Amino acid sequence: MTTDSPLLWAALTLAIFVIPSVMRIWVEWDFSQGAERLAAARRYVRDIEIGGVELPVCVKPLKALVFWFPVLLVLAIIPVGVYFQARAGNLPPAIFYTLLFGLLAYASVRRLWPSAVLVMDEHGITFPRHGVHLRWAEVARVRLTAVHRGHRPLGGSETVICFMPRDVAAVRRRMTPLSRLLSVGMMAYGTPLAVFAAPLDVDAEDVAAMAERYAGRDLARDLR
Repeated sequence: MTTDSPLLWAALTLAIFVIPSVMRIWVEWDFSQGAERLAAARRYVRDIEIGGVELPVCVKPLKALVFWFPVLLVLAIIPVGVYFQARAGNLPPAIFYTLLFGLLAYASVRRLWPSAVLVMDEHGITFPRHGVHLRWAEVARVRLTAVHRGHRPLGGSETVICFMPRDVAAVRRRMTPLSRLLSVGMMAYGTPLAVFAAPLDVDAEDVAAMAERYAGRDLARDLR
């Protein structure tokens, strides 16, 4: 097939325009079903016994690998830039890219590691990776929202679970310094305690419904 083949250009047009449009339609349809799934989750958890029971919500490594693949691709390219900068004798850029690679590598391992992202019980919610625990009285809302435009290349289900504390500044002060730095991008959602739903082992609607069950009050809002 030559570069001027109509079939080649048709395939490129399909890849560039049609496939993303179909994916967008699928996501919008999925969002339209969100309120119904949240209502069903609320009915399901209504009679669950929560006394002394914790609910850990963990990362599933394979789902996380698919979700974070664009970031991992960038991560794989950075050492090439370090090599060429060092070979050309440009040490400051080489050092900068090395430090950037280290930070992104740490963040990527943390995102792929199969540990709990959050743990809920009747007393509150804990974010082990941030070193933060909130009592339910400190949580104003749990929002299910669409992913921010800047994060859309990540793909996934494009749902973000946003735990909205009553005092965001106080929560940020309680976070570890590195977690505070890594959560800067999540402030686009109005809270550092925003979690991408796609890599998790529990559906977003189930997380929101269980948060309400533990808190004993209406918390969740589906804003997708």
